[in-house]
Amino acid sequence: AHGRGYACEAMRVILAWADRTLEGERTVCLIEPENRGSIRLAQKLGYLEFARGDYRNRSCILLERRIAR
Repeated sequence: AHGRGYACEAMRVILAWADRTLEGERTVCLIEPENRGSIRLAQKLGYLEFARGDYRNRSCILLERRIAR
């Protein structure tokens, strides 16, 4: 199913639920820099990079998306 848009479709449904349900101000993705496909998908869904760092001794990028109200 790689490259057929299933992940994007599934994430749009999840984010619509999050926008209706979650009380927080944002959702966050933690993605390894080498995972370009996941970074592109996150950006397509409205996530923006806000930090870089390490998690469990591995480099990571943190992206955030504000909850739509």
